[in-house]
Amino acid sequence: MKQVRLIQVALVFTLVLSIVVAGPLHAMAVAQTAVAMQAAAADYTTYVVQRGDTLAAIARRFNTTVAVLVQLNNIRNPNLIYVGQRLRVPVATLPLWGDPATSIELFSPLANERYRTPIDVNGFAHTFEGNIYLRLLDAGGNLLGEQRARGGMTQFDFFHSYLRFEVTEEISATLELYEAAAVDQPPITKVAIPLILEPGQRFVDLNQPTPGSKGCGPVLVQGYSNTFEANVAVEIVSRSGAGLAFTNTLGGNFGVYRQFSTYLDPGLSTPTAALVGAYEVSPRDGALVDHVRVPVSLYPAGSTACR
Repeated sequence: MKQVRLIQVALVFTLVLSIVVAGPLHAMAVAQTAVAMQAAAADYTTYVVQRGDTLAAIARRFNTTVAVLVQLNNIRNPNLIYVGQRLRVPVATLPLWGDPATSIELFSPLANERYRTPIDVNGFAHTFEGNIYLRLLDAGGNLLGEQRARGGMTQFDFFHSYLRFEVTEEISATLELYEAAAVDQPPITKVAIPLILEPGQRFVDLNQPTPGSKGCGPVLVQGYSNTFEANVAVEIVSRSGAGLAFTNTLGGNFGVYRQFSTYLDPGLSTPTAALVGAYEVSPRDGALVDHVRVPVSLYPAGSTACR
């Protein structure tokens, strides 16, 4: 009888062990199947690796994953790709961000709004050698600051930079972004927007999401701020500027910068090229201050695009 009980205990232990092991193995198998299904798509496009590319950056650009690209291209080391290498990318994962009409599309700063230093500059570009030159001019044409950003060289890609300046009073200014063969050469393409500059350090920093990232379902928005009554306005808008979601959250005030963090749910049913933004509403006259918008690719909740 004792031997029978020992056998029963052994059988129960084996059954429990099989359940414990099978759970993670099943989840792993499902994930691998999802990767294989995307990698096995019938149609592909070809991407030629450029200087500075990483597999993670390419996957983000084409709204796919490193795992899919690794399997699709039989890559042994995901950290080792080389300039000129031709990679297969599933057509189904082509970017949501279609090419704009001009070589430089600017998302932020926004025209006629107020900014303190540094200005957070975000956009989408395809320029000569990928260079976008930035310069900030006062009303008399005097240079207040200049910077260079990098966008796409062989195709459109996102760019991000900070432009610092110093003023002692509120003034009108113009931000110019241009494509040229060199910084001292005539512009090939130029974008110019009027701004209002104020003294002091910017009040709102948007840290997450990052430019070019993607999300499925509610979007986590985080940053640091020092605003009137600690209020920070947070938004998601379409590429054209139409509102998709909005809320107010709290950060720091009275000269103290603190983190703000909130979720916004645009309730999307289809993949969407969108902009996530944050700003302060001036208590003086209701003007928008330090308004920044970053480009993101958003998908419905549960989409495989974020796995």
